[in-house]
Amino acid sequence: MTVVGGPITAIDVLAARLDQLGVAHARLQTSRAFHSPMMDLAVPELARQVARYQLHPPALRLASNLTGAWLTPDEATDPGYWARQLRAPVRFADGLTTALESSAQILLELGPGHALNAFVRKHPAYGPGHSVVSVLEDPRCSDGTRIASLVEARAI
Repeated sequence: MTVVGGPITAIDVLAARLDQLGVAHARLQTSRAFHSPMMDLAVPELARQVARYQLHPPALRLASNLTGAWLTPDEATDPGYWARQLRAPVRFADGLTTALESSAQILLELGPGHALNAFVRKHPAYGPGHSVVSVLEDPRCSDGTRIASLVEARAI
């Protein structure tokens, strides 16, 4: 999957061209073109705001959407690193490649829904030792899918 950002007129032109080519697409419901030059002015302010907090390295390994590699302690505690997240391309597939390097991994989906689950299962590095657990119930489902995913992942 690919996300593009920019001025609405440019997005309209791209959408029309994709329609002509028969390429499926959808607009994201967002107020800003995150990870694009349109965020340049916000980056320094976000760094200043993050610097107000005492940052600590994570206790668990995290794949960085900024680098695609494991998050280092220096990155985790650098306000500039978190501000760059706002502007830089998301290297989600690279991060999944990093996370799936080990043959036995459990990936946690912390938000509602199952987007991570879908992305991981389509990734070429996904294998039998990998599990994806959605921590929150999808608000559209109330049929016990969270419990089923936890049992499937051998988490309970």
